[in-house]
Amino acid sequence: MNYVYRFFNQRSGEHFYTSDPAERNNIIYQLPDFGYEGIAMTIPTGGSMQAVYRFYRKDTGTHFYTANAAERDSIISNLSNVYSYEGPAFNAASTPTGTATQAVYRFYDASRSVHFFTAYDSERDAVLASLPNYSYEGIAYYAAPPPSVPRSGALDEAWYLAAYPDVRDAVNAGLTTASAHYAAFGQREGRLPNSPDALAGDNSVVSGYSAPNYGDTVNGGAGNDILQGGDGSDVIFGETGNDYLYGLQSDILNGGSGDDTYYANSAGVVITEGLHAGNDTVYIGFSGTFNLPANVENIRLTYGFSSPLTIVGTASSDVIALPEQRYDSDSLVPSSIEILGGAGNDTIVGLRDSLIHGGSGNDLISSSYWRQFRYQDNVLTSGSDTLYGDEGNDTLVAGAGIDWLSGGSGADEFLFDFATTSRYAAVTLDKSTGFSGTTIITDFQPGEDQVRLLGSSLNAQQVLERFSDYSSTTSGYPSGVRGIFSASDFPLAYGGTLLTIELHNVSMAQLSASAFTIG
Repeated sequence: MNYVYRFFNQRSGEHFYTSDPAERNNIIYQLPDFGYEGIAMTIPTGGSMQAVYRFYRKDTGTHFYTANAAERDSIISNLSNVYSYEGPAFNAASTPTGTATQAVYRFYDASRSVHFFTAYDSERDAVLASLPNYSYEGIAYYAAPPPSVPRSGALDEAWYLAAYPDVRDAVNAGLTTASAHYAAFGQREGRLPNSPDALAGDNSVVSGYSAPNYGDTVNGGAGNDILQGGDGSDVIFGETGNDYLYGLQSDILNGGSGDDTYYANSAGVVITEGLHAGNDTVYIGFSGTFNLPANVENIRLTYGFSSPLTIVGTASSDVIALPEQRYDSDSLVPSSIEILGGAGNDTIVGLRDSLIHGGSGNDLISSSYWRQFRYQDNVLTSGSDTLYGDEGNDTLVAGAGIDWLSGGSGADEFLFDFATTSRYAAVTLDKSTGFSGTTIITDFQPGEDQVRLLGSSLNAQQVLERFSDYSSTTSGYPSGVRGIFSASDFPLAYGGTLLTIELHNVSMAQLSASAFTIG
């Protein structure tokens, strides 16, 4: 099968199509504005074929495609000052013939002067229903149907237990189930959900162990694929389907369309993912610096990885959220994490001893993680974190431990989310020990910033009355105001909640009840 590959240019708003794998690879490597969206259609065989011609528009940098020879000739004759003719791009059919049974639909967006083509009936219907700026121009030509997306990559519990005796032993001991283990541990440990031989229509490929610096190119094609690099610097394309891509050394990974899962086991791994190409997840399995790839929605850590790690966000609005995993031991949580959000309105959730900079934008920042003991209850814990909102109107969420919070410029909110009905309520806590710690806010600006308490029965005036001035006797440690709260102040929180809040370089004369919000 030969395919036509599709890209979306985030800068111009056009979709670009090519049947040349080398051109596809060059775009992925060299043109970051182009998000790879996978296979757009299959090139037909048999019957009477004709070329689809490609033009380059000089003023906008976009492309136009037509299978109509008369339209091609008219553009060449009358619009040569606007369009450059680039020749045939791939073959199609003007009528259904041979394997060319799938209509390819054409739309035009006048606001950006770009055309859009799709061989998916569902995508055509979605554009008609949701994108009124796109004018439907009918059927452009016929191609072979695009590859289907089989769902055979689901968890096979019997195979999973047979393949992993340690999991089977835990299940037999009544400690877990196959599905619970895979959801909580197996995926981030890199365990397969199903037998590679049983993935009907899918692929399980490990690239050849080539010599260093000489890698392979692996193409998953249609289906839910499991693809892994070898000793060289490999290029791995998942293409259509919900794929698992394992990167080593200096591999380049691209999942294409579908909900893809990446495993980055080396700092040299590069991940490229197209805009709107699925709900994707990356697991980090190395110490050092990891640059968050664009258009990857979820970030996790591989199980048992405990070395220091720096995560660098993109210039867009990132979601860097780590704590939804369960950890059997503190030794399995990275010893320290630095997260640099960069530009954009970021959502950042660190864990253990985190240093977090939100960067510019209106950011939501917190740091905590669930520690799940095999024979004990779940505990929400946190290390000694340092959170910087930097520029923008940020929300910084305090956790347990000794946390240092700096909002930076802008109107910032310092949130204490201890309520049982908070975002943590999905996990049941039976232990009587609640959230305890000291939170130090270094740059609270009365009249601009806010302290917000969830799970408290106090009103704003009563919160103010918990604070008093203090004078520091420690060199380099500023004076300010300190509020001390007991468990009785948080009847809606887990039992045993104790909290101290310090506002540095602030006096009681500067504070009023308006600085505090409840609920």
